[in-house]
Amino acid sequence: MRIGKFSITAPRYGHDFGPAVKRIMGMCVIIRAEMDYQYNRFEYVAICDLFDEVSHTQSAPHYMWICHKLGAVYPVHEDHLARLNKVTTENGKLVLTKWVA
Repeated sequence: MRIGKFSITAPRYGHDFGPAVKRIMGMCVIIRAEMDYQYNRFEYVAICDLFDEVSHTQSAPHYMWICHKLGAVYPVHEDHLARLNKVTTENGKLVLTKWVA
């Protein structure tokens, strides 16, 4: 099963999620959603074709969603986050600026 966990910062009061978050939600089947009030974020467990295959005996791995300026959105497994050299934000969106081989 292609299952994973990820979190998204809650929007400010009176604001909506941006188009990148809506695109992410369109790629996933959310099977659990929980609000973490301490860190002001939603934590999700979801099934997504872009996640790695895991067996039923493994726990769901954590992912971070990368949103490019040109509109591409994809998940990165937490084990691969060390390869991300620089991630910045622009208008509340994560932008991958360099990938270390």
